[in-house]
Parts: sequence; C-alpha cells; structure tokens
Amino acid sequence: MRYEHAAVIFWRMLERASLRLRALEPAPTWRVFIDFLREPVDGALGDALVQYGVYEDDDGVERAHLYFVREFAAAAEEPVAEEEAPPAETHIICDLVFPPHLLRAGEHREYWTQDAPSLDHFIARVEADPEIRKLLAARSTGSAIYGEEQ
Repeated sequence: MRYEHAAVIFWRMLERASLRLRALEPAPTWRVFIDFLREPVDGALGDALVQYGVYEDDDGVERAHLYFVREFAAAAEEPVAEEEAPPAETHIICDLVFPPHLLRAGEHREYWTQDAPSLDHFIARVEADPEIRKLLAARSTGSAIYGEEQ
C-alpha cells in the first residue's frame, strides 16, 4: 500500500471486521490493527506506537485512552543534508476511550515498534501488559480514528 492511502485501508479493514468506527470494540480493533501493521508500505518508513493513560480531554474531563498509532515518514529519494527539514510524517491514530477508573491516575505507558527486535516481539510486549489486557477486555465509551501531519 502507499502510505497516502493507509487511513482508508485501515478504515476498510475495520469495516470488513464488522466494527463500527465510532464505537470500536477494543480486542477486535487490536487484532485488526495488528493486521494493518503487517501491511507493507511503499515509499515510506514506518513505526507504530501503542499508548495508554488517563488524560484531561478538551472538555476538562479526565478519561482513560488507549491509542494505536501507525506513523509514516516519506522516504527521501536522495540523501538529505542535515540542515534541510526532515520528511513530513503522517500519523494514523485510533483512540479508544474508557472511564478513568480503569487506570490509576497518572498511569501512562507507551510501546514503540522501534524498541522491539521484531513486530512479533512488539505485539508480545503490548499484550503482556496487564493494563492493556484490562483495557482490551473492557467496553470503550467512545472511539475515533483520525490522522495528524507532523
């Protein structure tokens, strides 16, 4: 896939799994995200992040969030001088929202694929986290999928 089309591909993968984009179920969404991570990408360097924590949202209310993020940076076709700007990055973010009591206040953790020797090790680390297991077994109170340019 081309990274420019990754968001649409992820949405279609979720829809094929019969998941509703505004009310995603955590465990099936995680399984689709794993499949999405296994999709090869042309013309981009990639990384992924799984992060959770209790955060104060824009409305001033604290909520627990579990984020699945795939990051793409356009691969430079020619070597770039250090003083030149780095390639633009695109993030596809899946945000699952939960009541704050599911996590302790201040609890925060993140896992990056770049910190694991392989994708399978990354997945195993994420799935071994007891807080993530708790969130995957819970019912989310909301969800969103969006992109961000960096």
